[in-house]
Amino acid sequence: MSEIYKYIIFALIIIFSMLLTEKYIKYRWKKIVKKDIIKSYGTRYHLEKEYVYKDKNNKSFFENTKGENFYIDDITWNDLEMESIFEIIGNTRTSIGREVLYKMLRTPSFSKSEIEKRENLIKFLSDNEKERFNIQVILSSIGFENSARLSDYFKKIDVFITKGYIFDILRWSLIIFIFLSFINLKLVVLLVLNIIVNIFIHFRIEKLVQYRMKDYMYMNIMINNALKIYKKNIKEINDKFDKLDKSFKKVKDLRNKRVGKKEININNELEVIGEYFKIITLSKVVNFIEVENIIKNEGDSIREIYEFIGSIDSFISIASFRKTIEYSNPKFEKEKIISFKEIYNPLIKNPIKNSLETKEDILITGSNASGKSTFLRSIGLNCILAQTINTVCAKEFKTSFFKIYSSMALSDNIFKNESYYIAEIKSIKRILDGSKSKEYSICFIDEVLRGTNTLERIAASTEILNMLSENEQCICFGATHDIELTYILENKFKNYNFEECIEDNRIRFDYKLKKGPSKTRNAIKMLELIGYDKQITETAEENIKFFIKNNKWKKLN
Repeated sequence: MSEIYKYIIFALIIIFSMLLTEKYIKYRWKKIVKKDIIKSYGTRYHLEKEYVYKDKNNKSFFENTKGENFYIDDITWNDLEMESIFEIIGNTRTSIGREVLYKMLRTPSFSKSEIEKRENLIKFLSDNEKERFNIQVILSSIGFENSARLSDYFKKIDVFITKGYIFDILRWSLIIFIFLSFINLKLVVLLVLNIIVNIFIHFRIEKLVQYRMKDYMYMNIMINNALKIYKKNIKEINDKFDKLDKSFKKVKDLRNKRVGKKEININNELEVIGEYFKIITLSKVVNFIEVENIIKNEGDSIREIYEFIGSIDSFISIASFRKTIEYSNPKFEKEKIISFKEIYNPLIKNPIKNSLETKEDILITGSNASGKSTFLRSIGLNCILAQTINTVCAKEFKTSFFKIYSSMALSDNIFKNESYYIAEIKSIKRILDGSKSKEYSICFIDEVLRGTNTLERIAASTEILNMLSENEQCICFGATHDIELTYILENKFKNYNFEECIEDNRIRFDYKLKKGPSKTRNAIKMLELIGYDKQITETAEENIKFFIKNNKWKKLN
């Protein structure tokens, strides 16, 4: 056998081994992914994973597209602990799914038909395990890219490189110098110089546009895998995204472009040689220019594909979330009403459930730690879940379409360099302003004006709550320690309370909502129970009795 045949056979063996190795790696990857999908779906296992998600990138789609329509503002989002709710729902397989889910939770819908469309897809993906599982495997091929901000490209972008013809000249000159080198060996110097220039340009541009290259590579992966899902021809899915076919056609040239920085296997000679060839010939730079020009003009098509992937991924995560809770679907009414049976907060282990129906404003009193704030949060976050993912943590839930506001737990970073009181009155002012719209509003205010003195707090709180109660488009839930407000506002607000009892020198709370104003207090008793000097607690109780009898406080000697 001649030497040439030996080399051919040897080369074929190497190529076959490489293909076999690649096939095995893909097989192992799919096996691991499938196992992870089975383990994660319908559980909160995803919260234990070591992925690091950057909050600012979860927000990027929302921030880039929120527009002028109503959305849950930062104060309400933080008050109702919606970041934690987002995390327990967010069992997605892609960064895109997380971003779309985040936007969904920040932008409540006011359309019954839109909610029904979402529900139909969530139910389909929940009921059809085979289709859902196969889609999740494809979504896993897209995966997570925390630094990617694809929504930045939905608007017309400024291309980074405008004079692409320069790189075409450098590529063609390379071929010319190779040809001339065979004619005159001295011209090899020009060839080497051309190669050095090309290498310098490649790495210089790669450094300058690295973040865009990463985004474009992730975009390419998204488009190719979106097409795989679309080609499965699942009618229930494709019918909901009727513009997709046109979008895929408009970005077809993007599907085969590789611009990102890919890890190279240094033990694979062909990969190494191929990478050097791309560097010397400026292939990646030229591809980058072509990709930018497509993206510049096809932002709408890219967004359509992005929302297709993100919606499916987020709907699957919602279906998974439902497996972890007791839930129902809300019923939406035209009249102003909020009604629920056995509502609870999914963040609380073994929660106590409560029921209520009202078209009127509610004022809740009760001792410290009795459950007032938790109850308000439970209603507020379920109002958001109802108008976003059509899922509520309650046996029954009947509601209007509401704009949702709260002022409950202001954090220092909401209003920088301002006193708590200034932050608080600004927070309440935005509720007063927002509730003036034609749409129904629901608001939750915990401890109105806690940042000021008692006399002015009661006077101002009365007028603020009174103004909200006179707004026929608004339902207000207020919580307070100021018992005086229950009397002053009894013709405006329905009074409810949470109470406690003391047994064996321990305070016990049942966390059940009861009608009427609170008739108990526990602040001084709690001082006693944690070991405060009896002189403090007993004298404090005597001072209260003196105040009740004389309507003034005892002056100390």
